[in-house]
Amino acid sequence: MTELWQVLGEYRDAMVLIGGWVPDLLLPKAVPPHTGSLDVDVLLDPGPLRDEDRYAELVMLLKGRDYQETDKPFKLAKTVQVDDGEPIRVEVDFLLPRKPKTKRGKVMPDFRAIEADGARFALGHRQALTFQGRMPDGRQNTITIQVASLPAFIVMKAYALDGRDKPKDAYDLYFCLKNSIEGPKGLAEILRADLKNPEVQRALEILTSKFSTPDDYGPSSVAMFLDPEDPDERRFVARDAYALMKAFLEALAT
Repeated sequence: MTELWQVLGEYRDAMVLIGGWVPDLLLPKAVPPHTGSLDVDVLLDPGPLRDEDRYAELVMLLKGRDYQETDKPFKLAKTVQVDDGEPIRVEVDFLLPRKPKTKRGKVMPDFRAIEADGARFALGHRQALTFQGRMPDGRQNTITIQVASLPAFIVMKAYALDGRDKPKDAYDLYFCLKNSIEGPKGLAEILRADLKNPEVQRALEILTSKFSTPDDYGPSSVAMFLDPEDPDERRFVARDAYALMKAFLEALAT
């Protein structure tokens, strides 16, 4: 990820990090830590990139660093060597808010950024974050990136939870509610100002339906992802996930 933002430095203001890296970066002191992610999800702001040629330049810069097109038109991938370990395939997904200002999300021939629900809300709720990382060749580097805020991350994850079957989506939500300094009620207070936003309203409907009981899809998915050996611990995790989401949703309802 460090290389990605370094290479695309001139586009930094038009790129927002979303997806699995967000909890890792915004909640670095959590114990146990977030499981992390190998893949990178990049939300593109269509405003600064109105010129389609700028999209093409962005992609060509990455191709110049050995990122390759994949069978999915919104994804690039690169195999990197980390220390003395096995080579790792890193995939980069490019996303746009629905109904972007550019032409149907087109980046360049045979390459498209996928439209994502909740993305427009995330563009309006991002924060700058500076961190240290390493380039693939081992050089230390300090970069500043734009990251979706925790409330925006929760909104986007709600749509992910509704649109696919990956237990990690439910885990990511659980991790944020459990480890944020604000806690579920504090995050709800931050989000309260945007309750009239249609993207937020739909996200909350999804969360309500997926976390309606401790045995429902959301809590069960958290337990499935963490997969504790002890059945009692598994039930505790599901109940904990349900209780945290219930506190979050009830705080928004009052």
